[in-house]
Amino acid sequence: MNFLTPNFLFWLFALPIPFLIHLWHKKTTRRVLFSSTMFFRQSEQGKQSFKKPKDILLLVLRTLILLFIILGFANPTLNKKQNIVLLDDSYDMLTKNGKSTIFELALKEAHKIKGAKLVFASGTKYNEYPKATPSAKFQRFAFKFKTDTTQESPDYIITKLGKISKLPNVKLIEIDGRDDNFSIDSLLIENSKLFVKITNHTSQIAEKIVTLSVKETAGENTLSAKVSIPAHSNTVTLFPLSEKAKYGFLQIESDALDIDNIRYFVVPVMPPLKVLITGDTLNSFFIENALAPPGGNSKITLSISSNLPTSTDANNCDVIIFNGNSISQTPHTVFAPSDAPRVKSGFLRLTALTETHPIFDDKDIIAEFKQARFTRVAQLDSNLLRSSTIIARFSNNSPAIVELENGNLWLAFPLNQYSDDFIISPSFVLFMQRIVYWMAGKQIQKHNFTVGEKASCKVEKSGTYLCKCISDGQNKDYRINSSVESDGIYVSLPTEVPGTYELQGTTGKMLFAVNISNEIASPVNAIDLSKNYVLIRNWFFWLALILMGLEMIIKTYLKI
Repeated sequence: MNFLTPNFLFWLFALPIPFLIHLWHKKTTRRVLFSSTMFFRQSEQGKQSFKKPKDILLLVLRTLILLFIILGFANPTLNKKQNIVLLDDSYDMLTKNGKSTIFELALKEAHKIKGAKLVFASGTKYNEYPKATPSAKFQRFAFKFKTDTTQESPDYIITKLGKISKLPNVKLIEIDGRDDNFSIDSLLIENSKLFVKITNHTSQIAEKIVTLSVKETAGENTLSAKVSIPAHSNTVTLFPLSEKAKYGFLQIESDALDIDNIRYFVVPVMPPLKVLITGDTLNSFFIENALAPPGGNSKITLSISSNLPTSTDANNCDVIIFNGNSISQTPHTVFAPSDAPRVKSGFLRLTALTETHPIFDDKDIIAEFKQARFTRVAQLDSNLLRSSTIIARFSNNSPAIVELENGNLWLAFPLNQYSDDFIISPSFVLFMQRIVYWMAGKQIQKHNFTVGEKASCKVEKSGTYLCKCISDGQNKDYRINSSVESDGIYVSLPTEVPGTYELQGTTGKMLFAVNISNEIASPVNAIDLSKNYVLIRNWFFWLALILMGLEMIIKTYLKI
């Protein structure tokens, strides 16, 4: 038995208190003289045999009551009897070690622990050890880690050597294997440029050949580059894309784990857009660079004016970005303060945002936004807040991004270099593009998904649609029936196997890509290590309450 709050055990020194009270009571008795004590002595002889056991019983009960109350406040716990074996099933466990994968070796280790319950780090529980087939394993590795699937704490963790550090009260079983592994972790397309994040999982600096294959409107294009990355680190490599690029894939040389050496992508179709930047335009550098960078092939046409936005401006452009400290009724306008008071506590972070909102529909934007630090924050008039929707908040619970009643957008932070560090991140470009296209009613359709992700496409009419996998070496076709939902007709997209797909029957034949999820998380993230016990403090409180009742019964009915 362990105690969560052992400081309360200090009060065990109070256990002698009932004995001291009993002794003090005997010491303070007084002798009274009577002319004759014959009748008292006769009566006392009948009671004497009962009085002493009663006093001892009450003394024991009071001591136990005090003991149980102290133990209850110390939060006693019992350790779990069943051994929980947590098996890391992330994608890098497929790394080869001789003829077997690390995952297969980890399963063998799990078999050696008799009477144990096996739990996968991705959240799946098994009462018996699974016979994992390659296809089942692949899908399981592809899913993202879940952090709220169980409250059980592991007694054993089986994972790759050097992946996590040792934990208290948990036995770590590490499987050794080859570490000559590179992975393509993410792709980011910005204004005809492809940013590729490549990670070196080896213990020494290494070089790899990276090949980019692009399908263009007329023909194909291939480009190769040699990438050198230090040990256990990553780098971002830039590849140019032509205006005619439609889709493609990036591939690195074969290594100990082939599953993460290829990544497919589709170049999103960006419709032409007219954007006006008004108000304080002196600090609009980051906005201009995000929407229409010099030398880029952006479909956004920018115009700049230092005047206040008018209804005429709204008629001549698709979206207005107003850098100022006031709010007007001009339609499809993004309001950003030209200046804002400095945060007194140093900086704020975003702790709550509506991830389902179209401007956040990208995991890179969400991740960067949550890590950003905001040093200057403006306040919105309380009257406007009553009829508006807050879609993001700061860590002090103040509004960060608000969708106004008329559909306009208000930002609590200036879009300049003095307000935050989000504007210098690559995701700021995606964020601004999503804002202006959403404000213009020309939402950018998502084209890149991960294996197992629920994905759908809005179509014009009901029926059966044909979806083809157009990746090299894959000729699988899918026939999908549409479904009617509250806001239109949708077709569910297949995301079981990585590759590039073409959905026929839609306007322009929609293209989309599917990739594995390369998020390598510590396997202990799926388990709450603080729950490795059974809390039994209530048992002691109930025992104390029962003994209190027993004491009252003895004092009431044993009046001897």
